[in-house]
Amino acid sequence: MISRFEVQQISNLFALDWYPRLIKNAGWEPRDQRSLLRACQGSEIFAAFLGDQCVGMVRVTGDLVYTALICDLIVESKFRREGIGTRLMEAVLSYCRDLGVSEVYAVVDWNAKGFYYKTKERMGSEWMEAWRWQTGSGEL
Repeated sequence: MISRFEVQQISNLFALDWYPRLIKNAGWEPRDQRSLLRACQGSEIFAAFLGDQCVGMVRVTGDLVYTALICDLIVESKFRREGIGTRLMEAVLSYCRDLGVSEVYAVVDWNAKGFYYKTKERMGSEWMEAWRWQTGSGEL
């Protein structure tokens, strides 16, 4: 497990020049920089860095008072199963908890449902009872 990576909250959208490379290296469909910046407007972004290289990210959007929507949990393929996704989820969920958000939704890849089940179990609390894990196939 990689312990030398650092999770940071990103506030400068123009610092996201690494986003297209991360999507490509994670095996996702390419997205253009302009669309990515539009998607990130109004989102809080958390990124995992190994030195100066971004190896993972997650973003959360919504009113961040009552509801939050977790989107785009991405970890570069060669860094998966190193705890990076877990640390990113911990960071974003802690952020939502600190804001007092009562319901957190997530857009997830059904193929990664095991990761999300484990995350939900590991971070369970009374607050977690309000979670709704939405997928293309229904709730987790």
